[in-house]
Amino acid sequence: FFSMNNLDGSEIFEQGFTFEGQRGYSVWERVSLNDEDKENERLMQKRLPLSQTPSRCKELMDALWVALFIGASQCCRVALFSTDQAFVGYLGKAELAGASVARNWISLSSTPVTGAVASLNTLCSQAFGAGNPKLAGLWAQLVLVATFVMSIPIVISFFFVEQIMSLFVASCQNTNVCVLAGQFSSWTTLALGPMMLTKIVYVFFQAIGVVSGAFYTSLLVIVVNIGFNWLFVYGLGGFGGYGFIGSPIATACATMVQVGVFWLWTVTYKKAHTVAWGGWSLKEAVQWNRVVQFLKQAGPAMLSLSLDRWAYQILALVVAGYLDATSLAAHSVLNTIWGLVWSATHGVAISTQIGVSTNMGSQNVSRAKFRAWMGVVFNGLFVAAMAAALWIYRGSIGKVWSRGDDVVLYVADTMFAYLCSAIVSSFVLVLERILDGMAYPNLVAYVSAIGQPWVLVLLASGYLEQQDYKQRLSTVWYICAANATLQMALLTAF
Repeated sequence: FFSMNNLDGSEIFEQGFTFEGQRGYSVWERVSLNDEDKENERLMQKRLPLSQTPSRCKELMDALWVALFIGASQCCRVALFSTDQAFVGYLGKAELAGASVARNWISLSSTPVTGAVASLNTLCSQAFGAGNPKLAGLWAQLVLVATFVMSIPIVISFFFVEQIMSLFVASCQNTNVCVLAGQFSSWTTLALGPMMLTKIVYVFFQAIGVVSGAFYTSLLVIVVNIGFNWLFVYGLGGFGGYGFIGSPIATACATMVQVGVFWLWTVTYKKAHTVAWGGWSLKEAVQWNRVVQFLKQAGPAMLSLSLDRWAYQILALVVAGYLDATSLAAHSVLNTIWGLVWSATHGVAISTQIGVSTNMGSQNVSRAKFRAWMGVVFNGLFVAAMAAALWIYRGSIGKVWSRGDDVVLYVADTMFAYLCSAIVSSFVLVLERILDGMAYPNLVAYVSAIGQPWVLVLLASGYLEQQDYKQRLSTVWYICAANATLQMALLTAF
């Protein structure tokens, strides 16, 4: 992508949106079969001429603004779960470990749905860039249907987490960690529906450039979640609370408030959806040709995201069998920090993906390349600041989520390995989103498939059995760092 200076816009346009090696129409052009889509195809002639595109300085500021809002919104959503971890962690190490094991399975099982929803960024941005904004609404409706169908087996699995995790976590034989994990995941089913709906509407609006509402409602829900956690975990007044299971109940209530407030503000009051929403039309949204195009974009995205997260989560589950309660609790704290750091990087990556997709949709190749480089530079500046801050406060940051001095010490001693993984993984994320923005999800999936199997070979070697608990915890993050390095090398080579 970065070496395509010698090609003109039309040639890039054809090459950039080719599926399975066949030169043809792009995503938004190939769905035009009925009369309404033919009319929408006519709207593509209204694309903004290259001579009227914003200056690079303005686009830089716009990209930074979008990245800040998306990153801040994602950080707020992760902070929602961090609040849960903090309340649970102060109940005890067993409760914190149980919640961590439950979240491993929740993340593991819901990853394909997350990948399907994430494909909206490319699909909607391409439609917008091509001058066919109403098509974005049809993509959102199709993703809503697909998410509902895919969530059914996920919900069922949440009720069997105790039995599933007992196969991987050896400490379940003499502790109640897996029992607590089963309780936590069972009650989390209350929050799954609102979470998925929130994710879909957030991604839809951020793809069409509406990002402020997601940030403000996410910020509000953190405060609401703290109040709900205090109420349902510890109780208030004459109400004694529910203890451990009160945390997922609090999250479910807070998420319902979140999606409700966002809908009232963005849709009912601001009516920001009208530019890309032509009304409910599920029959048109699930047309076979549209489903095929969705699968071509979402399928590889689901596969690559699943391979990345499953490799890490399986690694975490297997390693959990080698960890005691203290190191498992420290691993939970590092996972929470990872989520916050990933959220900020996610903002840069998604902003870059949207910019690349929109500019490729309008055949402005040089501007798409500029947005790609902007994303790489922004990410480098962010991870440098992040690494410096975490390293300086490595000895105290664990106290936010745990009162155990041994847990805090484990977090501090593992920080270097963690930073190695986080820095490299952030660049991998940005490069993957650039390729997704060019409609090359297959390439991302190939890289993920090549980069993961060797991790299982390392686990099977018995290397972890030769280490103590603290060394095993660091090894987990070194493995993740090595895996991310391999992926970055492959993405750069391609």
